[in-house]
Amino acid sequence: MVSVQQKRCSHPECTKNPSYGKDGSKKVEFCVQHAHQDMVNVVRKRCGHPECMKLSSYGKDDSKTAEFCARHAQQGMVDVDNKRCCHSGCTKRPSFGKDGSKMAEVYRQHVQQGMVDVVSKRCDHPGCTKRRSYGKNGSKNAEFCVQHSDGGMMNVRRAKLQ
Repeated sequence: MVSVQQKRCSHPECTKNPSYGKDGSKKVEFCVQHAHQDMVNVVRKRCGHPECMKLSSYGKDDSKTAEFCARHAQQGMVDVDNKRCCHSGCTKRPSFGKDGSKMAEVYRQHVQQGMVDVVSKRCDHPGCTKRRSYGKNGSKNAEFCVQHSDGGMMNVRRAKLQ
């Protein structure tokens, strides 16, 4: 079923939501895949620095409005687009939360007993909570941790980084 209330990409047969349009316009026409070369993202606000085309993600600490990109952020501005560690004074992105929850609350430095990494994908072995790194030789998908991998598997996470 296709939504008739939300506008779709203007490319024939594309059902994605559009976010790109002509520079200076607020009209969305195409998705990122079908946007013309001269089009810009008109949904997300761009950096307030003149001539900078990056998306804004930094703003005043007490505000939720992003004004500048990381490069042009003024002193004292913080990333207001991405969730931060709930430990007071920490501005890092959280990846640990309560076991069984999907909500990341704290950065690894502030982990309390019983918390686990809820952001990274877990080993496919039942009951294992370790991060998956190993997959079938030639595959790009990690399935198991080192302990539960079999002899024919390789560290595909490390292979992606090289």
